[in-house]
Amino acid sequence: MQLYVVRHQQSIDNVNNIISGPYDNSPLTLQGREDAKKLADRIYNELKDKDVSQVVSSPLERSAQTAKFIGEILNVPVIYDNSLVEIDPGILAKPKSQSQELHPEYLEIWNQRGDLDSIPNAETGDRLQARAIYFLERYMEAHNDLVEVIVSHAGFNRSMVNTAKVNSRIQPIGHQHDKIHVINDPWQTITVERLPLAKASQAYKIVLPDQTYVMKRIFDASENEMQFQSEISNFIAKDGELLSEILYWGMKSDHAVQILRYLNGNHIYGELNEFQKKNLISTIYELGQRFKNASSYLQSFNSKTLKEKIENSIKYSDDSLFHQAGKKLLNDETYRHLILEEPQVLVHYDLHRSNILFLDDDSVRILDFGSTLYAPSSFLPASLFLSSCMLQHEDDFCLDNLMDYWPDNLDKKSIVILMLARTIIGGTFFQKKISENNYSSEDYQIYQKYLNSIKLINNILKE
Repeated sequence: MQLYVVRHQQSIDNVNNIISGPYDNSPLTLQGREDAKKLADRIYNELKDKDVSQVVSSPLERSAQTAKFIGEILNVPVIYDNSLVEIDPGILAKPKSQSQELHPEYLEIWNQRGDLDSIPNAETGDRLQARAIYFLERYMEAHNDLVEVIVSHAGFNRSMVNTAKVNSRIQPIGHQHDKIHVINDPWQTITVERLPLAKASQAYKIVLPDQTYVMKRIFDASENEMQFQSEISNFIAKDGELLSEILYWGMKSDHAVQILRYLNGNHIYGELNEFQKKNLISTIYELGQRFKNASSYLQSFNSKTLKEKIENSIKYSDDSLFHQAGKKLLNDETYRHLILEEPQVLVHYDLHRSNILFLDDDSVRILDFGSTLYAPSSFLPASLFLSSCMLQHEDDFCLDNLMDYWPDNLDKKSIVILMLARTIIGGTFFQKKISENNYSSEDYQIYQKYLNSIKLINNILKE
């Protein structure tokens, strides 16, 4: 696989010494158009004996015009990818003379051609590289004889080329308009490790010199759902780290891709010590408060409700133990009060230990927050307590002890009913995988734990 990466030719902003970003649609100059024809001729001479499939271009005018000449001479289609747009320079998006007068210290950072982390409103180095990884994802399964031409911008090209060649992302590569960079199969060079934890997606650890990332491929997800997750990530992150932040995301033809910051820590599947238990519960409590605050901010997104989730789960569970428990739950007076009369807020309910990371200082981070719905606020601790229930032997599980750690007073009957609701959601998910013969031995073990949880919860309800 080979990618021929070029920069757009001379634009009007280049001549006027204006720092252009992703929102500036400056076209080519007359000289730029002539140079684009010459560049197209050079590329044709290099690739005329190869089977070039297409030209992939930034949609900004200066790149699109350059790509058009290349596509025409190669007689291949030009497609546009929004992830190829130029780096956002933040407050420097203006003539350099103005920046020199108003922001000389930030202009110096720009002139050094490194990460722009210190420039207000600019795209950080991590986010730019995450965007480069997102673009390169399209070539993970590319066949060996694939050849494509990529037309983008100086800042983005530097990050992408260095990422593909596993160099520091700010290493100079030559940003001249006539420079051609060749990338040979980046996925044979980049260190990639498949992460086995994700159940509804494919997750990969991407190790690069400047940063380590997680790349998630998510199937059967809508653009609205992915935008929702990104908005939550941004909202939660603004008050300090609690979760693995989404740095970039986008939709591909048959799946979505998220690039997240990798967090180094441990999953603890056994008993927690008192310090870890307090940290875990205080972190989940804080997460709940932030989600509650996000409920009105994100009300334009159509997230599912717990009521809808339970009713849909029952439909797919046939005549199983989960189906029976679900039908009984729908008629339970406490459940009906919680669903119909309690305020419904955004709740993150997928709080199994594979989704919870303990850092070296035993502080806690949440890795994935795709599983959100509108539910009573007590559905959050109920989901967390269920994960503890599934990890312990029936004789060792003490719900009262866990409830004592929770900062707010909780009604035990409500918590147990909501634990049952969470069990039905999780159990029917794995039951469906098993019925479709699309499961692993680990999936089956988790399914059995959900079955055992129903029995334990029913015993607590009889007390």
